[in-house]
Amino acid sequence: MTVRLALLEELRLARLAFKSWEFYLILALAALAITVGYQNRPDYGIDIGGKLDMPFVTGFHQPEHNGSLTYRWSGETATVSFPGVGNPGPVQVNLALNGWRPEGVASPNVRVLANGEEVGKIVPDGTLKTYSFLVRGKTLGLSDLDITIESDTFVPQNDARHLGVFVDSVQVSPLPAADRWIVVPAIPVFPLLIIAVAIAFLWLIQSRVPVRLAAIALFGAILVLAFLIAFHRLGITVFAGQLAALAAAACVLSLLARLASRLLAATRGWRVEGWEIAAISGIFGLAFAIRFGGMIYPQFVSSDLTMHAHRLETVMTGNLVFTNPLPDGRDAPYPPAYYLLLAPFGYLWSNHEMLLALSSSLLDASGVFLVFYIVKRAGFGGLAATLAGFVYSFTPYTFMVFSWGNHTNLFGQWAALLLIAILITVITKPLAPVLSFILVLAASALTFTSHYGSLLLSLLSVALFLMLCLLFLDWQSRIRTLYAALPVVVALILVSLVYYSHFVLLIAGQATALGGGGESSAAGSALGRIGRLSVSDLGLLGAFSPAFLVAGAGVAALARRARVFILAIAAWTLAAGAFGAFGAIVGMESRHELFATTALALAAGVLLAHLGWRSWAGRSVLALLMLFVAWQGMAVWFDRIIFAYH
Repeated sequence: MTVRLALLEELRLARLAFKSWEFYLILALAALAITVGYQNRPDYGIDIGGKLDMPFVTGFHQPEHNGSLTYRWSGETATVSFPGVGNPGPVQVNLALNGWRPEGVASPNVRVLANGEEVGKIVPDGTLKTYSFLVRGKTLGLSDLDITIESDTFVPQNDARHLGVFVDSVQVSPLPAADRWIVVPAIPVFPLLIIAVAIAFLWLIQSRVPVRLAAIALFGAILVLAFLIAFHRLGITVFAGQLAALAAAACVLSLLARLASRLLAATRGWRVEGWEIAAISGIFGLAFAIRFGGMIYPQFVSSDLTMHAHRLETVMTGNLVFTNPLPDGRDAPYPPAYYLLLAPFGYLWSNHEMLLALSSSLLDASGVFLVFYIVKRAGFGGLAATLAGFVYSFTPYTFMVFSWGNHTNLFGQWAALLLIAILITVITKPLAPVLSFILVLAASALTFTSHYGSLLLSLLSVALFLMLCLLFLDWQSRIRTLYAALPVVVALILVSLVYYSHFVLLIAGQATALGGGGESSAAGSALGRIGRLSVSDLGLLGAFSPAFLVAGAGVAALARRARVFILAIAAWTLAAGAFGAFGAIVGMESRHELFATTALALAAGVLLAHLGWRSWAGRSVLALLMLFVAWQGMAVWFDRIIFAYH
């Protein structure tokens, strides 16, 4: 397929979306739902200094607390914003603040403004009190409500800060308005949300979702949107612009992925249906939007993101050899492969934290293509491959790792997935010997220098996979397996000589410590942990739903024709379980659950495809299971976005 034909197909689908009456019905329903949601006139309250005030305050100092009381000191000018509240009529603003001053310093003069218009002046004393102000409807306009506090400041002893007043909370309560029978939705929130819905409809159509099914799916999303507007308004209005941008990004990325996949399939002669390419490309766009959107949400806080930005800057200065503490506090080698790949972009973009968030989102989302390829390569068909990619996109543990900010772990998982995909290809299909050697060598080197934990996990999983292939495959595949093992060994030797040789003493000391070092106390501690081992320590139940353990157990009965696929899943799952058990015994934390969840996603896609799609009942069950998968992943991600590390 040429570029011209691919673009013509995309234009045809776009015209199909824009000409359908369902498209305009969905837009009308979205407008109606948003308007209805705005008719609820809730009270708004922001606990200043609390866990969730970050997106709404400017001009304040860092949060503080005195027992259960949380607060922030204002500067000379500080603002509390209520984005997208619209105009519910007159409101009462209640400020709980304290104007404490040291002895001999006069109480501050405080001026309060609403959207730049003065609504009152006060001179607070040294006690916490609530002051009320009336804001007229015409002051509100049709957009945000910004409450600004202007105050005299003082500089406390041994403190360079200029402090105004300390603010505990700001509340906004709508007052009865006899002349206002309808609340007009906020501008620009209203058009931004309509644009997001329109783009989402186009994305679904271009992902080959039937028009009416796309309309039904979006109708459900619109109901959720209306609920959020009515009862959790600030949570959605603070993100309206980014939501529309993310919808556009998902649509564009899906388009680019479809074009590239179609051209690649045509060039390589791969047998891939058009709907398969469209579906997996759509999942890729969705996976990116969910991951990156979570990380740019104003309340998102990541544990290690800043550390990785500093590590990137370290590599950009030419330092490639350094250590970093593991989750349990032990120092370990910290391979620089991911940072080296990002370094050229780091010179062009100074916001390295955003660069990491963007690149990790793209990289992890692109894993759906590797999952799709592996399942498709095994001969299970497009439905199984697409479902496996969908399950992979919503694995809850992945969102935990994004929250923790373990970006090199994510890169290590992706590199290991790439290595397994290449090994399966080399073992099952004769390729040019030189090409096979180079592909396996490059993927192995990338995996072994991605993350120290990924090195250990991938070594174990690859060794198990190759041994199982030698035991259970035919003699021709065994020969290819032996040839595939050679570049893996060469890569291990090379990275050991070039990189890990700098850490011989450190690695030897860790091995001695993990082995007990001859100390009875260490051995006793390890024996005690063995007695407390549980199934969740293997990285299976804690990271995924038990429903997909059924997939892992039952898929073998369906895959007699795809033995390599089963061996890969078995090796990956056994390696993750063994690594999890070993880590639990010796008291070492790892991210082995990432490997377990990937293997289970592969198995789940195959089994789910077998269960459904042959009847309306099967399709209904399949749809419910997919909704459950998405709900499970999004529930974890939502919790981490809003509440983690606050």
